[in-house]
Amino acid sequence: HKKIGMLSKGYRQRVGLCQALIHDPELLILDEPTSGLDPNQVLDIRGLIEEIGRDKTVIFSSHILSEVEAVASRILIINRGKLIADAPKAQIRDIAGNSSRVLVELEGPVLDPAPLASLAGVREVKDLGDNRWEIIAEVDIDIRRALFQEVVKQGQVMLRLEKETYTLEEAFRLLTAPSAQA
Repeated sequence: HKKIGMLSKGYRQRVGLCQALIHDPELLILDEPTSGLDPNQVLDIRGLIEEIGRDKTVIFSSHILSEVEAVASRILIINRGKLIADAPKAQIRDIAGNSSRVLVELEGPVLDPAPLASLAGVREVKDLGDNRWEIIAEVDIDIRRALFQEVVKQGQVMLRLEKETYTLEEAFRLLTAPSAQA
């Protein structure tokens, strides 16, 4: 038998979870449950949280947004004491950016961006260099078909056409930026 204080941080976290669960609560609130843990311990605690979350409501706070993204199904973002977002994980990204990104890579360097910029739903066309382009579009309009057709119309060979969503970290930055709070 070891005293709790003699256990590793990971095992102390598990003991803390056991203490919280011993009375079989319907709601479990955890503050930074993976703080200070090694990668294996993080995976273990994440698994425990997911398992507990199947039968109970688990609210946990964390500044490690990749951890939140890996575990949570619904996300609340609080900034300066004010709730600024409360939605399922996928919708948080949409709320934040209100746009989607499409990455395009071409075989050749010649592309006239003006016709791309005039496609319905396109907000911005960025030349990333090395025959790569980023197209920012309205979130509810899938521009990939029209984009593909325009690139082919220009005689280009498309090597990559990929729709990306904002990461939770990008969404958090957009939602908590001073310009978003005005």
